[in-house]
Amino acid sequence: MKLEQIKPTVEFLQSEILKLIQNVDLLSDKDKQIMFRNIEDLINQFGTEVIEFVEPELAKVYENELKLTTNELSKQGVSLSNELNSQVHQSALANITSDTMMDLQAALRQAYFTTVSTINQTLKEVQSDISRGILYGQNRRKIIQRVSDSFINGGMKSFRTIDNKLLPLDFYTETVVRTKLSNARTHAHVNHYLATDNDLVYVTGNLDTCSECAKYQDRVFSLTGKDKRFPQLDVRDVIPVHPNCKCSVRPFVADFKSESEINKYIAKGKDFNPNLDPRTKKQRESYERDQKLKRKARQEMKNYNSIKAILGDDAPKSLGAYRRMKRSNSTGYVKMKQKLRVARQEMKG
Repeated sequence: MKLEQIKPTVEFLQSEILKLIQNVDLLSDKDKQIMFRNIEDLINQFGTEVIEFVEPELAKVYENELKLTTNELSKQGVSLSNELNSQVHQSALANITSDTMMDLQAALRQAYFTTVSTINQTLKEVQSDISRGILYGQNRRKIIQRVSDSFINGGMKSFRTIDNKLLPLDFYTETVVRTKLSNARTHAHVNHYLATDNDLVYVTGNLDTCSECAKYQDRVFSLTGKDKRFPQLDVRDVIPVHPNCKCSVRPFVADFKSESEINKYIAKGKDFNPNLDPRTKKQRESYERDQKLKRKARQEMKNYNSIKAILGDDAPKSLGAYRRMKRSNSTGYVKMKQKLRVARQEMKG
């Protein structure tokens, strides 16, 4: 498995769970418990595949970053072996790997819990409708459809945010993996710098950046506080600043910098404030425009995946084709919307 395969793998996992839902007697406690065990096995199998990919990938990324930082230090007159054999590097990698495994395992448990609770709650509502005569008889097709719809909308959620939003398993898994790989990169660099007695780091990142990353980018920090000319910050504690953060660190070897360059960063360090957004109005507006375009693209992808799930082969062949027909409001797009309305009405029964 690769990072880009997580989403399609979860989509396949969801389709397999839907098959289980559609092929059991959902009102039979015995059949339902067998189905839940099979769902748990499927989710655990997915977890095993992700973990088998992540563990060696973390080691590879860490080692590659050691090579990169050795080259960068060498260009600035500092030499040190890049071998992944010191206790510091081994311990750092072990801790990052352990944290990653725990986060992923917690996500899998939550995904199973939300799936089971969603199905059980829907069946409870179905049985209530049957007893009240709202759902006449035990209409198997309608029961399956209601449970399937509930699972698609409410199942496979793996993390609850501080504002009480539930994140889908594929999104959260991708986020955990990306964040931990970024974490490995930062630790590899910083641990290597400290091993050379190089206390200073420079933080870099995207030109268009968020208010949080902007606080640290294009600044020099003293990792241990030994160099009083610069603000003290162990960047391993803050970078990545957030999930999918693009910030990175590079060595700042003062002995090989000009006096004007050093003074430039000393001056910048004096106004460092992690509680204030340092961006100009123009920079904030540029970032918001970029985010707006990305939100639009994500919503189009979400809409396309929903259409594909409902229409199957009648859906546009690709996301690009969907975007083109939507933006031009083509005849094919109008016909597709009509098919979608009919299909959704049929699903409601």
